[in-house]
Amino acid sequence: MATNIDAIPKDKSVEFVCVSSHQLGAAVRAETMAWVQALGDAMVALEHPKVRAITDQMNKWQSLMDVVSSSIALIAHTLTLSSNSLFS
Repeated sequence: MATNIDAIPKDKSVEFVCVSSHQLGAAVRAETMAWVQALGDAMVALEHPKVRAITDQMNKWQSLMDVVSSSIALIAHTLTLSSNSLFS
């Protein structure tokens, strides 16, 4: 909406009266931008706990995956040593 305000002509002539809305257009644009900013801030504030919870859960899964990966590497190394000693 804020960008649409700029596209509207600022001067309107009707008979002998000329109405200039330059200041009105600027005020509407500023108010619109303030609303957009406020709504964006509110959305961030509302979603921050959810994003934080998801990030924490992902970090827990990453830690678990690191443990599983290390365990698999240890098992693979043990099997390699076992197979080498069997066939030696």
